[in-house]
Amino acid sequence: MLSVGILIVMIMQFSNLYPEISYYSILRIRFATLAGGALLVMLAVRAVTGYLHWRAMPQLEAEMVLQEGGWREGSREFTALNRWLSWARLSARMRGERQWKRLLGRRKQS
Repeated sequence: MLSVGILIVMIMQFSNLYPEISYYSILRIRFATLAGGALLVMLAVRAVTGYLHWRAMPQLEAEMVLQEGGWREGSREFTALNRWLSWARLSARMRGERQWKRLLGRRKQS
């Protein structure tokens, strides 16, 4: 990464686009290149350690993590499904109560 920054500085020095490059601008380019390289190294280390963590996880814990992800993704669908099921149970219950009231009303009349 540092070599890329040096290459950019050399190109800028030899081109006529930036005839005067100060020492501080070169330092800024080197610092930005170094910071970018450090960031990439940190991301790579994080990816490797994350992968190793997932590999070392016990089976029950891994299943729990997957189940939690499923609940998070499907919570709206589960809520809507439960609403429909509750509505269906309630309407069936009310329908049955109406039928019983009709039957009891007919018995009183007879």
